[in-house]
Amino acid sequence: MLSEKVVHYCKSKNWWFDDITEEYEHALVKLGIDLSSDFAAFYLHAEDGPTFYSRRREIYQICWFMINSSDYMLGVDRTHVVLNLPEEYIPLDSFEGEFGFFIIRTQTKC
Repeated sequence: MLSEKVVHYCKSKNWWFDDITEEYEHALVKLGIDLSSDFAAFYLHAEDGPTFYSRRREIYQICWFMINSSDYMLGVDRTHVVLNLPEEYIPLDSFEGEFGFFIIRTQTKC
C-alpha cells in the first residue's frame, strides 16, 4: 500500500487527485505496470504537471508523458540502448547530466 506520508505530502502540495482517468490507466498498462502496485497508485493519483520538481531534479509524471509526448517511448528505448539497461527499467527522467532515476518494472505471473 502506498505510504500515507506520500499521500499526505502530495495532498499538502495539491498534487493528489481522487479521480483516475482511463487514459492514465492505459498508459501504465502499455508500460507493463501492474495497476494494483504502489507505483501505479502514485502515478494514477499524483500530478503536478508533466514533472515533479524536488531537490533540484525533475521526475516525469510518466502517464502525462505517455499521453502527451510522441517521443516518450523513443526516449525509453534510447535510454535502454545508451545505458545498456534491461527492458524492465523504466526511466523517470531524461538521464541528462551525471545521473537519472528509474523504476524496475516487475511482472506478476499468474
